[in-house]
Amino acid sequence: MKARGLRTLLIIWVANLISMFGSGLTGFAMGVWVYQRSGSVTQFAFTVLSGIVPGLLITPVAGFLVDRWNRRLVMILSDVGAALSVLSIALLLLLGRFQVRYFYIALAAGGVFGVIRQLAFSTTLPMLVPKQHFGRISGLMQVGYPAVRIICPSAAGMLLALLPIYSVILIDFFTFIAPIMTMLLVRIPTLEKSVEGQAGRGSFWEGVSAGWAFITKRRGVLVLLLFFIIINFTMGLAHALYQPLLLSFASVKMVGLMSTISGCGLLTGSLLMILWGGPKRRMRGIFSFALLYGLGLMTAGMKESVPLIGAAFFVTVCGVPIISGSMQAMWLRKTPPDLQGRVFSVWTMILRASLPLAYVAAGPLADRVFKPLLTEGGLLSGSIGAFLGVGPGRGIGLFYITIGIVVVLATTLSYLHPRFRLLEDEMPDVITDEAAPANIERSYA
Repeated sequence: MKARGLRTLLIIWVANLISMFGSGLTGFAMGVWVYQRSGSVTQFAFTVLSGIVPGLLITPVAGFLVDRWNRRLVMILSDVGAALSVLSIALLLLLGRFQVRYFYIALAAGGVFGVIRQLAFSTTLPMLVPKQHFGRISGLMQVGYPAVRIICPSAAGMLLALLPIYSVILIDFFTFIAPIMTMLLVRIPTLEKSVEGQAGRGSFWEGVSAGWAFITKRRGVLVLLLFFIIINFTMGLAHALYQPLLLSFASVKMVGLMSTISGCGLLTGSLLMILWGGPKRRMRGIFSFALLYGLGLMTAGMKESVPLIGAAFFVTVCGVPIISGSMQAMWLRKTPPDLQGRVFSVWTMILRASLPLAYVAAGPLADRVFKPLLTEGGLLSGSIGAFLGVGPGRGIGLFYITIGIVVVLATTLSYLHPRFRLLEDEMPDVITDEAAPANIERSYA
């Protein structure tokens, strides 16, 4: 591994982690602040959607810009834009002129800038490290989210007890200094143009079409996309219902403990990916850990047991970074670097769109379909209910088991498809040089 590229990557990663911590403080603190003052669950939920939906809609534009502009400049502008949106909220709070709708606007802006920056950052990896380390680097890129998820809620709670809300948000603003200054100082290689990358550099629609065409003209890639849509959708369903599942028999304190356990599982999976690098056969790794994920969901629904559910949650989420890291490592090797922004944006937009759909569908399916099946006198109370039990939460348990079965079946059927199973072998690597991508210039911008 080239020492210069690795050093640059680690510096950018540390700076990005600092900024993620600041953003985590603001997200938690403002969510609590909005709910305490409005008492509205709807307004609280809208804070989550405000940060997700605009970023989802802008993803194709982000991919087009990332492939068209200097990626270092894109990351700088994205951080500056996100920092200004945070600063505006702090100033409005300080002046006493803040309204909740301003927070939604700031969250939307932060989500948009975050998506653009993340795409620019992830597509910079092949420019800095050799392909045999893509798995470890993919794990490194994922470790920040669970770390922030574990640390930020308690840190934000302590800060809110000591400082006014605008001071907490100002901390977030100052954390943006680290990535902005870093990107101003580091050097990143520039890309040579590839034939496929240049094919869609005309209009915006041509650019998006080039990313979509790269996926659809390879049948194995299309099957892989459909497979991950199912995985993401089931993850959304499981995430939306894990609190109701636990609250049906456990305390709020125990729900918090389970959230911490899930975060530790994500962190463990990310660290394992860093140390191990993931399975050498990426498709087999995706297949194996997807099966483990499905079995974990089934186990979580079997019994009203905190230790059992805690262990199932830990194992289930521990495999998620390995699945996503293996996929990212494979795509970095097999997608032309100057096309990665458009391909990754199309892929990301489709997969992320499945999550809001899952959140919307989870409640009605649980309340109107599965819950009545395992109530006293329900349709399945005398059969499946004899094993799972009946009453509050048992319908959600059955829902979890059903989701797990869907994952196991989807994984097995997908793997039986030869284009899916042999995708890693049939799709050639576009990066051949172990020291650096073959189509990257040696000059630095």
